[in-house]
Amino acid sequence: MPAHGTAAHENTEVAVTGANATKAQAAAVKALGGGTAGAVTTDFTKTGYEVTVTKADGTTTEVHLDSSFNVMQGGRP
Repeated sequence: MPAHGTAAHENTEVAVTGANATKAQAAAVKALGGGTAGAVTTDFTKTGYEVTVTKADGTTTEVHLDSSFNVMQGGRP
């Protein structure tokens, strides 16, 4: 498995749209207690989702969710 954040890792992710993207965005924002959800992609293993969230202070973080939209261990700061 390529290291997270490397080009090899990022190139394996696929954009997610539609209902699954909406569910993933809502779950990620809820997990962080607020913020604005952006891009949703599949994770490296294609079994879950990665959601970019911009927090109130302007910083961004990536929340990792499983296929049932639950935050994965280590999936939030």
